[in-house]
Amino acid sequence: MRLLWIIHCKKLKNNFFIIISNSFGKVLWNTSLGCLKFRNIEKKSIEAFNFSLNSAVEFILINNNLSNLFLKLEGIKFNFLKKIYKFFSNKLKKYTINFLGFKNINMIAYNGCKK
Repeated sequence: MRLLWIIHCKKLKNNFFIIISNSFGKVLWNTSLGCLKFRNIEKKSIEAFNFSLNSAVEFILINNNLSNLFLKLEGIKFNFLKKIYKFFSNKLKKYTINFLGFKNINMIAYNGCKK
């Protein structure tokens, strides 16, 4: 039986979270830029963003008993979406890990008014 792991990336105004869970909802690994010792303005840098993605990929490669990945992105603009998708697909291309796809969740507030 192939295992399915879900990588949930959540971007907030001043922080970035990565949560890796299995298909049953059990959290296997999570981190944020604050947990990785980035403070204040450092959290908005590209280096911090890349460091958090690298730490997630390291966890995935260390636990090589999985075979399928699904990426769930929340609160991420299109330019970050392209970077995250390219990052994971390029890093995991070399290994026997299937990258099934991704889902983008962007909540747009309309304040009660829609066109």
